[in-house]
Amino acid sequence: MRGKRFAFVEHATMAGYLFPLAYFKASNIPDPQRYLGQSFFAGSHDASILAVLNREADIGAAKNTIFDS
Repeated sequence: MRGKRFAFVEHATMAGYLFPLAYFKASNIPDPQRYLGQSFFAGSHDASILAVLNREADIGAAKNTIFDS
């Protein structure tokens, strides 16, 4: 993921922000902002998925139930 564009959902979401941050910390990446090329908040789980599909982001965080639907 180094240098890639990452779409988070928003600060108040577990699956869309806090879980990805925990993943980075568990992977010995203390500062995801410096590790990633770019990151932004898409605003919703759907919008994060759409950002990847529309090639606005390389990676997107989303709740599994939204992804599955």
